[in-house]
Amino acid sequence: MSQNKAGIKITAQRETAAPPKTEVQRRRLVSVLTVFSLILHVITYQAYLAAVGQVGGLLGGMLAAGMVTSVAVLVMSLRPQPNFAAIRMAAIGLAGSWIAVSLVQSVHLHQALQPSQLMSVGIFTALALALLPFRTAVTLSAGSYLAVWGVALLTGTANALTLLVLGSLLAMLLSTEYGERITHERARAEILEWMAQHDGLTGLLNRSATEQRLKEWLCTQRTGGCLLLLDLDNFKGINDQYGHQMGDHALQYTAQALGRLLRPGDLAGRWGGEEFVILLAGRTAAEAREAAAQLQEDLYRSPQAGLPSLTVSGGSVCVGEAAPPTVSALLSLADERLYCAKAAGRACIVWPAEEDSHRHAARLTCCSATS
Repeated sequence: MSQNKAGIKITAQRETAAPPKTEVQRRRLVSVLTVFSLILHVITYQAYLAAVGQVGGLLGGMLAAGMVTSVAVLVMSLRPQPNFAAIRMAAIGLAGSWIAVSLVQSVHLHQALQPSQLMSVGIFTALALALLPFRTAVTLSAGSYLAVWGVALLTGTANALTLLVLGSLLAMLLSTEYGERITHERARAEILEWMAQHDGLTGLLNRSATEQRLKEWLCTQRTGGCLLLLDLDNFKGINDQYGHQMGDHALQYTAQALGRLLRPGDLAGRWGGEEFVILLAGRTAAEAREAAAQLQEDLYRSPQAGLPSLTVSGGSVCVGEAAPPTVSALLSLADERLYCAKAAGRACIVWPAEEDSHRHAARLTCCSATS
């Protein structure tokens, strides 16, 4: 026993010590970028020193800060458990400091803005959008663009067309990113809304959503319809004999069979456990009987899908039977008839005209879906 525990402990330590492949790739990428940033800062310092003869306090301090930040990011990326949130912030700081250094250099030397400086603003914007919240990224991008405008005006080398093109490109980049984020948020909201209203196993409406949809339908319906409360027969026996996974498959198969009955305006929901509710809007009792017969036939074919033979018992109620027609009143009446169907031997659906006969004599042929 002790050897097994020791082996488990060693295995766990090895798994903990071995970082995921994606994390290793991220560390390498960060390391390469920070080394490149450090080299750029050193080269800029040397080039500026060779051109001017001395480095001012402002520019020297900015270059020193950039080099220190590069070294700090490199050290953080090499740690066993790097803090990628801090690395992201440091990376944004490096990109911003690089733009600031190049702009300050242009002001000191009264040089025209170079294409590489304009390109760096676009790179900084893309990096900010990828690593920061959208509002923060927009603020920093706008600030960098205004800084470029200010340097262009101070040096007297403003190229209106170039700056206009740069501004247009940044605006397009920001608007595209904003549109993608809005689309993503809407899709996420729709997914969350769907998950809140549907049963995760069967994909049907859950109980609360079914009840709400029924209330809405009752407030607007003008053509009547039939409501069925169905119970999957012998569901506990399926779980006990074949396992819960087979029981889940049986529920999913039943839900799919219910879905094939639906027309525009109908609805089907999982009421709880192995119980289902289906609304056949605008259908007469005869049409509802035909739909129920089709359902039973689909369930009889369940062995073809590798399932045990499935049947349902149910109670049906027409909307006009309850006055006023409320969800609770209709479901209460349907539940009484469902109880009659179970008492009659299951595998049948009790319809309004048959209720009294089933209370006195439980005859399966009288309450079958096709009778």
